[in-house]
Amino acid sequence: MREAIRDAPAAKRILIANHPLSIAKTFNFPPTLAVEVFTVPMSDTVKEVVAGKVRRTVLRETLVQVVGPWIFDREALADALTRLGDEETETADMIGLCQAAHVRVRVLAAR
Repeated sequence: MREAIRDAPAAKRILIANHPLSIAKTFNFPPTLAVEVFTVPMSDTVKEVVAGKVRRTVLRETLVQVVGPWIFDREALADALTRLGDEETETADMIGLCQAAHVRVRVLAAR
């Protein structure tokens, strides 16, 4: 991610995608938060498990699946990476990075 900042010095917003074909085809919306991510409705059954035992089925209507891409305001990404310092390599995914850096994320429904 530091490379994205370095390689695009004039970019005000940086798009990070985990897959070549992005679900979001257009980005013609006004940014309202410094970090945004696209989601789709959850289609799988999700169970809450406590101490190895299923406690309940979570209503899938209350959940979304984060699919990306992630869209960062340049300053927000730089600030998040600065806050993480050496911990950046310990974050397994973008959700982990945002949690560790205490970044608020706007959830966008993919179309």
